Amino acid sequence: MTDRAFIEVRGAREHNLKNVSLDIPKRQLTVFTGVSGSGKSSLVFDTLAAEAQRQLNETFTAFVQGFLPHYGQPDVDSVSHLNAPVVINQKRVGGGARSTVGTYTDIAAPLRVLFSRAGQPSAGAAFAYSFNTPQGMCPECEGIGRTTQLDLGRLLDRSLSLNGGAIQHPDFKPGKWLWKTYALSGLFDLDRPVQEYSEHDLHLLLHGRDLKVSLGEINMTYEGLVDRFERSPGRTARGGAVRHGALPLMDSICSYSVGQL
Repeated sequence: MTDRAFIEVRGAREHNLKNVSLDIPKRQLTVFTGVSGSGKSSLVFDTLAAEAQRQLNETFTAFVQGFLPHYGQPDVDSVSHLNAPVVINQKRVGGGARSTVGTYTDIAAPLRVLFSRAGQPSAGAAFAYSFNTPQGMCPECEGIGRTTQLDLGRLLDRSLSLNGGAIQHPDFKPGKWLWKTYALSGLFDLDRPVQEYSEHDLHLLLHGRDLKVSLGEINMTYEGLVDRFERSPGRTARGGAVRHGALPLMDSICSYSVGQL
């Protein structure tokens, strides 16, 4: 190997470093470990990263340097053969659920272009490979990768009947209005445990829709339990508002996205 195969640090004295000298190989993954206060950050960030950024800034004209962050020279005798750095600090990455390593480092955009040009089969233009655009995001989780779903096992106690309180939600207690939309619909045996329902009746209870039912003097459109709960929390359910804060929910990896990989 030639000398340029290493980053040479001589006499580093930043913070608690005591005249440290070392050679760091390039084109390899080098990890600095040690107990708290041993000087890892002082060497990597305050010496190597600061000197690399300072050397890079010096390649610009004085006019341009006036607009760049100022980096003082670290307390070190010399640092040789540095490359232009990409510095990722130790702070927690900000942003929302759509922030990833790709978006944070700006590599996502050229990757989308690469896939749009070379991907087989092609999904189309570059935006079609972005989880942040309607053309590229998963229709189920909208590009987040996770979904919040109704935990039906906790919502419905199948060992109980509708009269016995099978629907485990405070707005569906026997006698309440939303309970009546099922109990008075005439579609179910109110004293039969849900686990004894036929496949047709169970599907009707959970997913029935577009059925006109009469609740005494009121006519309304029937809506199954799952469909009623899975609508947007900001909307009002037919026949009365549902308190979504009381829903038994579970967070899980989007099965549709995984299935498309």
